[in-house]
Amino acid sequence: METLTQIQAQETDQYLEKLTGMLATLRAKTVKFRQQSVSPGKDPDRGVELQENSNREQAARIAGIACSEAKEIEDAMRRIYRGVDGICECCDEPISPARLAAVPCARFCVGCQATHEKIAA
Repeated sequence: METLTQIQAQETDQYLEKLTGMLATLRAKTVKFRQQSVSPGKDPDRGVELQENSNREQAARIAGIACSEAKEIEDAMRRIYRGVDGICECCDEPISPARLAAVPCARFCVGCQATHEKIAA
């Protein structure tokens, strides 16, 4: 029979595997959108040039968002290695498994997240 520690270790490994996959996907997206944000040169058609500029700006914004999300995943992985993942940074209570399944990088429990969002708004 498996001990609680063995089960927790398996769950942690699965969680790390999920975060690693998410991180790889975000890094690939970041590279893709950064490449799209590089100016290929001047187009003689001003309308095409304006559209390309808009597309490059949007690609740069998306790359920035993906980069921020990657940082959140890396932070979550560091919390796992320190043994503090799954604990709310505000109230020090456990974050529900359902919340962690839905938001693997969650730093706050549902209640504290709601309070945090109200303050930020």
